[in-house]
Amino acid sequence: MLWHSALGPLLPASVTEYGLMEPSNMQPPREGPPVPLTPRVELETGGVTYRSINDLNAQVRHQSGPVGIHFEIRGELRDRRQTTPAEPAPFHLEYELATDRIVIRAWPVAARRARLVLPFICSRDEPARRIEGGMEIEKPGGRLHVTWNAPETGADPSIRIFHPVPGFQALPLAWELSGDPVAVSIRPV
Repeated sequence: MLWHSALGPLLPASVTEYGLMEPSNMQPPREGPPVPLTPRVELETGGVTYRSINDLNAQVRHQSGPVGIHFEIRGELRDRRQTTPAEPAPFHLEYELATDRIVIRAWPVAARRARLVLPFICSRDEPARRIEGGMEIEKPGGRLHVTWNAPETGADPSIRIFHPVPGFQALPLAWELSGDPVAVSIRPV
């Protein structure tokens, strides 16, 4: 989970697929199956969703330096059964964590229509609005600016999704991965 000391939780992790294992003790979904809140690269093909967060063999490297921490993640998009698509679908992500911002980069997936998905924790009473090159989210402790270098898929700033585990509402943002890498910058203002 990405947490900011003044703004609180920003990017969560959730279960990938929500199932009622104990129906009498679990919250039933209200509007169809819950969408995962975990940041990810995903590809839908042949009625199957392949996600970076499903790859149990992804390689993660990190490096600390004077300006922050850099993570590089490489793997293969997989479904929940660890199956890969017929054509290879490698993914490549980078996270740069600095004191004033976080930058997430995602590279295209071998000429496929994959997308980067970042669901930002944002309840219905926390307004979001488009700004030049991004989105601004009002939080009780301040504002969060999310800016990017590629066209976003056109999320409606008034739409929220909910996932029972971890119990957050989120503003879903996504970018098609084609051509140059997509870079998303997250910073409090």
